[in-house]
This record gives sequence, C-alpha cells and structure tokens, in this order.
Amino acid sequence: MAGDRADTALLDTGIVLSLEGLSRLSRHVVRRFVERAPQGVDSTFNYRSALPGIMPGRWAAQYWIGRAEGFNRDTAAEYFDGMLTYLIEGLSKRSETGLVDMSPVLESIEGTALGLSKREDRLAMAGIMTVWNTVAPPDRRRRLKPKLAKRFEADLAEPSMVSFAIGMVLGRPIEWSTEDMQLLSDARWKERLGNKPAPLPMRVDAALHILLADRLLHEGSKTKALGELGRAVETVPGLAPLIEFEQAIERGEDPVLNLGRFVLGEAEFIGAASTASHRPESDEGQPGEVRSD
Repeated sequence: MAGDRADTALLDTGIVLSLEGLSRLSRHVVRRFVERAPQGVDSTFNYRSALPGIMPGRWAAQYWIGRAEGFNRDTAAEYFDGMLTYLIEGLSKRSETGLVDMSPVLESIEGTALGLSKREDRLAMAGIMTVWNTVAPPDRRRRLKPKLAKRFEADLAEPSMVSFAIGMVLGRPIEWSTEDMQLLSDARWKERLGNKPAPLPMRVDAALHILLADRLLHEGSKTKALGELGRAVETVPGLAPLIEFEQAIERGEDPVLNLGRFVLGEAEFIGAASTASHRPESDEGQPGEVRSD
C-alpha cells in the first residue's frame, strides 16, 4: 500500500487512484475549466436566475394589465385572464385596489384589432374592451369606431370561452343551446389537456361544466350531467363543497349551487333546495342559483 500522500494505490486487482490522487485530479479539472472559460461579461446571461434561494413568481394582475409593452394578439388572452382575475377580486370585496388604468392597452386594441383577420385573434381583445366599457366609469369608457364595435359584437355573439367568461363575471345570461354548450365544453376540455390552453380563472372554466350539467339534468341526461360535474371537480381539484355537490346529485338529492358566489371564489356557495332561478341574475352583477332538479 502506498503512503498517505501517494496519488495511486496498489491493490490485488491493479493500480487505482487513491483519495489524494482523486483530489488532485478533481482540482486539475476545475482549474482547467476555469482557465478555458470565456473571459469578460456575458451580457446575455441572466445571472440573477442562477442565484440560489430565489423563486420566480408572477406579479399580481394590477401591476401589469395596464402596460402595453408586452401586449399583442399572442398575449391578449393573458391580459384578459389577468383583467378577469383582478375584477373578481374586486367584486368579491377581497381587494379594494380600485380601477387600473388600461388606456395604453385599450389604445393598442383600437389600433390593431381591425387588422386581424381571424376571429380567434380578436376574441380576447373584444373581451377586454367589453369588460372595460361595462365596469369603468362612463367618462373613462372607450368610444369605438362603429366598424370595430360591430366586429367585436359579432365576435362575441357566437359561443366562446371569452363570451362565457364575460357572462359569468358580469352576470349576463347564457342563452346558447345545450348543443352549443356541449360543443364548447368538449372543445375547451380538449384544449386544456393540451400544452398551451388559453388562460382563464379556474372557476370560470368549472362554471361552464356546472351550468351545462344543470341543463343536462333538466333534459333528463343524468349520466352526461355527472360527466360534466366530474370535469368541474377536476378543474378545481380538492374543493370539498363542489365534490359534495357532485355526490349529492349522484344520490338523487336536490342541492342548490349559487354560481355567482362560486365564480367569485367564495367558500360558501352550496345551499338547500329551493325554487331558485336557473338564469343568471344581471341586476346584481353575478349569476344566480343553479338547481339540480
């Protein structure tokens, strides 16, 4: 056996590196790596991202939905989602931040929307403008050119998740046929299983399945209705009241789900059976109750 400072040791199987040898080899490799590394500062490297103990996070919506620097047809859906998220917090009284000035974004929409030939590229922009012109004070609302106003109105007239989200958050009635809602539900579910679904508040997505389930129950399609409720539960997993609501429907009971409270993120949204209306209530700015009879 070699001495303590030897680089190698002789074993029955042959010569191997000792701990000292491994240490020297490691130091040699590190020194060579440092010597051969590029000199100077790499301006393209984000050094902050390599620091330990830092967890990236997204800013709250009120800090960026009014900034037009990153707004375009590809990011419009994110801005629409951020706007709805912020509005829901305000309607639920969980936040009292007040109105965010979105003038730069609205001006960008007015300048670019008519140049977009595809309805899908305009939908989120139409949603942003519609929500703004509904909730903003009259003196802050945008006066759209007639052509743009008609284009947005036509875009939102057909069933879409943007139109549905507007209806849920602003308390507008959803008057589409059950078939149209089923097609939208299936398309949205497939989209959400993909890599890049358009972002929306989770409870808005779940509300589509809940409202469709209510329609299906009224038409006697309990199996399909339970399938939609299953999708709703998967959309907001772990929400105990919603799970209990699904189980009650399966048992043949008659609970009531207040869709307005649900969409606004309130903890209590299940009540006892009553003669509740199935239509959203527009006078209170939020949907009404959904029965399961």
